[in-house]
Amino acid sequence: MTSSIDALFERKHRIENKINKLREKSEAKMVKQHGIETPEQLDAMLQKSIDDHGMVR
Repeated sequence: MTSSIDALFERKHRIENKINKLREKSEAKMVKQHGIETPEQLDAMLQKSIDDHGMVR
């Protein structure tokens, strides 16, 4: 039983890591595309994108 729970947590962590890597790539692309220079500008751009698409960050 414990090993299957451990396997599920391991899988969850792998998926979360993949999502984070994709998010970082996406953010880096946005930075380059929009000439963002500060973390505040990036946060504002991401929040606008989230608001526009109705997604949860």
